[in-house]
Amino acid sequence: MAVRQIADRIKETTTTTGTGTITLGGAASGYRSFSTFADGDTCYYVIVGPTTQWEVGLGTVGGSGTTLARTTVMSSSNAGAAVSLSAGIKSVFCDRPTGAVVQVDAISSTRPFEMLGSGTGEGVNFGLLYNKNVFASGGAGNEAYVNDAVSLGLNVGDTIQVPGVAGKASSYFTIENKYYDTVRYVSELHFEFVNPAGTVFRAWSWKFPHTGTTGSVVGYNIDQMNWTNWAGTAMVQWNFAAGNTSANFLSSYYWNFAVNDYAFLRQRNAADSAYLNLPYFGSDNRLVISGAASIYGATPTTGTYANIFCAMQASSIPVNGILLSGDLGSVAGAVDAFQFAGSTTGVLQGRLYNQSNTGNAHAWMQVWVAGTSAGDPMMTFNVVGASNLLIGVDNSDSDKFKIATDIFGNGLDIWVLDRSGNQTWFGDVTMADAKNIVLNTGTGTKIGTATTQKLGFYNATPVAQGASVADATDAATAITQLNALISRIEATGLIATV
Repeated sequence: MAVRQIADRIKETTTTTGTGTITLGGAASGYRSFSTFADGDTCYYVIVGPTTQWEVGLGTVGGSGTTLARTTVMSSSNAGAAVSLSAGIKSVFCDRPTGAVVQVDAISSTRPFEMLGSGTGEGVNFGLLYNKNVFASGGAGNEAYVNDAVSLGLNVGDTIQVPGVAGKASSYFTIENKYYDTVRYVSELHFEFVNPAGTVFRAWSWKFPHTGTTGSVVGYNIDQMNWTNWAGTAMVQWNFAAGNTSANFLSSYYWNFAVNDYAFLRQRNAADSAYLNLPYFGSDNRLVISGAASIYGATPTTGTYANIFCAMQASSIPVNGILLSGDLGSVAGAVDAFQFAGSTTGVLQGRLYNQSNTGNAHAWMQVWVAGTSAGDPMMTFNVVGASNLLIGVDNSDSDKFKIATDIFGNGLDIWVLDRSGNQTWFGDVTMADAKNIVLNTGTGTKIGTATTQKLGFYNATPVAQGASVADATDAATAITQLNALISRIEATGLIATV
C-alpha cells in the first residue's frame, strides 16, 4: 500500500535536466537514498542547484527508489511552477515544507471546530475543542484569557462533555495564554478534572511566564508547576528559575518514603560519570552517606545557630550517648578519624566546653593551631577565673615542646623540651616522700657541666665552683688549708656555717 512518507537523512544527487521525472544518482556521503521508501510512496522533496534554481514539492518514488516523479510543485524559483533544471549536479533531499504543516490562525468565532465522540457502556471517547476569546486585561490576579485555549479530553461514558456541565465527568488538558498587561503574559498547561456536579479541579499545572520588558510578571515571576489535592488546593509547588530550582510543600503536606535502607535521591558526580546517593536515614536511624561523598555547606551568620555548621539538640542526646562515632572496621593503613583543614590568619580550634561547673568557673579543653606562619599546635586546659595551661609545640622557638600558662612567646613557660631532649624547668621540682633520684651505673651523671654554673644545698645561695685548695706542707699549712676547704663546703650549704 502506497503511503506518504517522511524520513531523516534522505539525500541524493541527480544530473536530470528539464521539468520531468528525476533520475536519482545515489545517496550523498553520510546520507540514505530514496530507496528507503517503496515504489508508489509519496514524500516531500527539495531540489537545489547547481545555480540559483530550487524547487519544493510532493514527489512519487518509482523504479525501486531510482526515480522521483515531481507530482505536485508547492513552491520554486520559477514562481511556484516546475523548474526546468539546468545541466550540472543537483541535490535532491527529503524535507517537511511549511506548506505541509497544519496551522489554525485568525479564527474569529468561538468554538470553530469540535470533534466529539459518543458511545455507551465502558467505551472511551476522544474530543478536541478549540476556543478563541479576546478580552481586555484584568491586571494582576485577574489575567484575561487571550487567544488560543485548546482542550484535549478523554471521558469514560457515553459522550465527551464540555468542562463544567452538571451530571458528567471528564478529564482533559488545557493550554492557555493569559495577559498580565500589553507586553507581559503567561502560558499555562493544566491537567483538569470535572466531577459529575460540574466542579472543575485542577490536579496539575505548569506556568511559563514571558515578558517583553525587564520587569517580571507579578505572581508569575518564575516557571512553576503545581500538584493539587482533590479539592484543588496546591500541595507541592515546583519552582524553576535560574539558580533557584525548588520544591515547596505547602501547608502540612509531605513526602513519605516507606522503604528502609534505600537511597531515594541520587545526584551525578562532578565528573558526570556515576551517581552518588544523597544522605538518607537507615533502619537503625543513622544517617547514611554514599562512600565517595562528603558533606559540605555554608555556616549561617544569624539566628539561633549563627556560626554553627552542625548542631544537635540536647533533648536528642541519651545518657552515656555518643555524639560522634566512626566504625573503622579492619581498615589497612592510616585513617584520619576526623580532619579540619584550612588557611586562616586566625586560629583553627576544637573545643569541649562544660558550662555546668560552679558559677564563674566553667571549664573547657580545646585543641588548636595558630594562624599563618605561626604553626604552634597545642592543647589548652582552662577553668574560667583561673590561669590557662597550654601544652604543645612552639614553632617560633625552634619547635620546642612546652608547657606554659599563656600563649607561647609571652614569657610564661613552665617546662621546655628541645629537639635534642634537653629540658628547662621554670619552677621548683618537689619529690614525693620516699621517692629517689635514680642514676645510671654506666657513664654516670653530672650535676653541673661547667665551673661557672651555680649550685646550692639546703636553701643556701647557689655559688659557682670554689677555688682550689693548695696542698699542705706542714702542720700549720694543713690547718690553714683545711679551714679553706670547710669554708668552700659551707658556701654550698652541704654543712652549716659556724
